[in-house]
Amino acid sequence: MRLAVVAHTIGLILRLFGVLLVAPLVVDLMYRNFEQAAGFAIAGVSAAIVGELARRLHRGERELSRIEGLAVVAFSWFVVSFFAAIPYLWSGLTFVDAAFESMSGLTTTGATIFRDFSLYSEGLFFWRGMTQWLGGMGVIALFIAILPALAIAGRQLFFAEAPGPDEERLTPRIRHTAIRLWGLYVVLTGVEIVMLWYFGMPLFDAFCNAFTTMSAGGFSPNSESIAGYENAAVEWVFIGFIFVAGANYSLWFRFFRGKPLSLIRDEEFRVYVVVVLTASLLLGVFLYQFSLDPGQAYLDNAPAGAVLDGASIETIARQASFQVLTIVTTAGFATDDFNLWNDQAKAILLGLMFLGGSAGSAAGGPKIVRVILIG
Repeated sequence: MRLAVVAHTIGLILRLFGVLLVAPLVVDLMYRNFEQAAGFAIAGVSAAIVGELARRLHRGERELSRIEGLAVVAFSWFVVSFFAAIPYLWSGLTFVDAAFESMSGLTTTGATIFRDFSLYSEGLFFWRGMTQWLGGMGVIALFIAILPALAIAGRQLFFAEAPGPDEERLTPRIRHTAIRLWGLYVVLTGVEIVMLWYFGMPLFDAFCNAFTTMSAGGFSPNSESIAGYENAAVEWVFIGFIFVAGANYSLWFRFFRGKPLSLIRDEEFRVYVVVVLTASLLLGVFLYQFSLDPGQAYLDNAPAGAVLDGASIETIARQASFQVLTIVTTAGFATDDFNLWNDQAKAILLGLMFLGGSAGSAAGGPKIVRVILIG
């Protein structure tokens, strides 16, 4: 393996990553959080300088072998995560906590060490959501789409990291495939931002939540997650876009290109729809029965916004479908405290955790296609 070639490629990636840090920097400047903005400036400049130095290590043939492509993807995640953690370090987190938050974002894991959300700036929350958004479609896939210099090694890098098609291409050239998948990803994110804002969510929150919906990551700038907005229309918007995020993005690309039958013909998508509908129906029935039982302790201790006695069918349908989708796609959002639900409802949610979303989606978990193959 030619380490100089690997370092050169990682350098290209790191230079562009430094540019991406301008976005949260601008957000903090807009909100006059000048001290935190300095942290983003330091991280961005550092990434760009280190990236340029690494790029200069090799100037000859840049064609990557398969093992070199895998090495670039593996090492890039660690290097990028390190520089992504600098703004967290600047905000006062320990190195371990900063690294944890950074890696959790880029891998769309969604686990967080944030407790008191009032301690952190708007730019940091924007960056927190943005890291999940970048990780959802794949950081390397984005760089292949943007940087012509990476097109030479595109195939090895793309199939090592991108969540789109496996060995299937949407176009003859890998760079064009990456551009189209990322283009779809950006458009869907933009549509969700507009819809969330239209239905009453603050614009800043709409950006942050849309980032983490399309990536099925679950980071939210609200400490109470989606429940904190207390907005039924907003929750329905989330339901729709979480469903989209849990399906194969290459199928959505074909669907919006005028090939709607590609969804119906895909076995995994059909199973995904059946699982979501069946689980939502069963969960809704259990919640409806539960809400009518005045003897349950759940009703005595229910927090604001929980499913209560006499709740409408719409409320129960919304609660059920939201929780089913956020669990099966591993998005991790919440609109209710399901610890208060009965055992039957909890059993459904537990079972969904062993499925995951579709292959080629932003969702986590084992993936439905593997369950189909085992069955």
